[in-house]
Amino acid sequence: MSFGTGQASLPLLRAIRIAYKQGLIMVAASGNSGRSDQVDFPAGYYGVLGVGAVDYNDTIAEFSRGGYGLDLVAPGVGIRSTYLNEGYTDLSGTSMAAAHISGVAAIILAKEPHLSPNQIFDLLTEAAIQLDGIAASRQGAGIPELTRLL
Repeated sequence: MSFGTGQASLPLLRAIRIAYKQGLIMVAASGNSGRSDQVDFPAGYYGVLGVGAVDYNDTIAEFSRGGYGLDLVAPGVGIRSTYLNEGYTDLSGTSMAAAHISGVAAIILAKEPHLSPNQIFDLLTEAAIQLDGIAASRQGAGIPELTRLL
C-alpha cells in the first residue's frame, strides 16, 4: 500500500482486519515525513508490514518515517519506475521500498503458497540484516536478504 495518513481511520482499520482474517499479506509505506515516533497508517496497524526506505549505500533515507510500527527497510531512493505517458522516471519514497518488500513476499508465496501472513512476516524479519550503527526505531528488523529465504 503506497498511501498513508498520520491519523488512524476506523473504516481503514476495519478493512485491514477483514483482509488479514482472509489471509492477505499487507505491506505499507511507513511515510515520508522523516519523523521517528510512529509510522503512518495503514503501516501502523497490526497485520500490516510497515516499510521504511534506504538509499544505495544502505543509509536510512532522511524522509523515511520510523518508530512504532516500522518492521523492515528496503531500497527507496532513486528507484527507476514507470511513469505518465508511457515514460520512466526515478522516484524516491517509502512507497518504492514497500514495493520491494511486496515483491519478496510474492517470491516466498510462489514457493510456499500455504503460508499465513504471520509466517511470511516471521520469515522476512528473520531473514533481515541489521544495518550497523542505526537504531531499530529507524530500520525495524533491517533489510531482508532474499538469499537467506531461498
